[in-house]
Amino acid sequence: MNQRLELAENAVISGRVLDRHGDPVERAAVELNQGEGFVQRQLTNDRGEYRMGGVLPGSYFVRASPAILRTPIERRSDGSTELHYAQTFYPGTTDSDGASRVELRPGQKTEGIDIRLLPYPILRVSGVVTGQPPGPCDVTLNLARDGGYLDVDHRLQNGRFTIWRLSPGRYNLFAQCGNVVSAPVEFEVATTHVEGLELTLIAPFTLRGRLVWERRLSDEKFLGMAVSFSARHSGQSALATAEGTFVWDDIFPARYWVEVGNGPPGTFVKSVRVGTQLSDGVASFPRDPGAEEVVITLATDGAQVSGVVEDAKGPIAGVMLALVPLRYDGFPRARFATTGSDGRYRIDTIPPGDYRLPRIDSRDRHALGMGSPLPLKDTVELSLRQSDKQVRDWRP
Repeated sequence: MNQRLELAENAVISGRVLDRHGDPVERAAVELNQGEGFVQRQLTNDRGEYRMGGVLPGSYFVRASPAILRTPIERRSDGSTELHYAQTFYPGTTDSDGASRVELRPGQKTEGIDIRLLPYPILRVSGVVTGQPPGPCDVTLNLARDGGYLDVDHRLQNGRFTIWRLSPGRYNLFAQCGNVVSAPVEFEVATTHVEGLELTLIAPFTLRGRLVWERRLSDEKFLGMAVSFSARHSGQSALATAEGTFVWDDIFPARYWVEVGNGPPGTFVKSVRVGTQLSDGVASFPRDPGAEEVVITLATDGAQVSGVVEDAKGPIAGVMLALVPLRYDGFPRARFATTGSDGRYRIDTIPPGDYRLPRIDSRDRHALGMGSPLPLKDTVELSLRQSDKQVRDWRP
């Protein structure tokens, strides 16, 4: 039996990077990305031009970043200051929420994707690192944005740090010395300096906790349930005893998304309590909680949403949908479903809350699974209460 394998042709994209006067910007870094990390990257030539070939067909953000030395502001003898440009998304915005994706089709050349860099004030982010252990300690600063880490000056002056020339946006910063780390600090660069950040190094610690039911289930045991804590870039899990107790060792200070697996159908985390702090599934540990117990309350009547995806021709099979919290909190809390041959989908075990239900592709799914925010514009919004069963049909 002869089989024929057809491969999709790759795409080509090209354009220029310009300053606010329309002059070319040399050695600007142009990146293609789909919400998490970058797919391809190239520096512009002396005419501000870039051209990327061999790109897989798909929908991409295009971002240009000028060559930046993170040095203090330069005061010139005539009293003027240098002009600083921020990273800029096509067609002309400093964040992905206002960006437009560029659709690259198989075998096609997409030309004229020009980006005019936006001028921005030269700002600094400063603070102090405390809690350094005795002896030699090579402290590093870890700065992240949009799922990727940025190069920063690690040098401390009497425990203090200063980071210059960040583009506008939200960042996550933590300090580390060996296995001693600080809780991450989130901040936003807008129009003024960000000052007074404090990163306190804390040795890894042990957490002890227990599971409880919102409504007591006399015949349900906790033995074998998997309790997992997931931070932005790491995670831990432990098995509960029959009485519901669990222990985690070597926990680092961070915010964690809490999940429980292997429970009865419909089981979800209703709340997490650490001492007197109560949350709906996200636990923060900026320090060692010591003797404070972590109490995770479980419920078994999670919400459900289902429906049909169809167009004018009828139901559509193989469509991917994501259920994404309306208020993004930096955690990969999306749930996914793919329509069957009849165009139907169903998502179960959903905690109460407000959500969006967009149609996505496989690259969006990867980015959402990593906790990267995406400007999901073609979407249905819905509010789910505990035990709700809502029908939401989706029409492109």
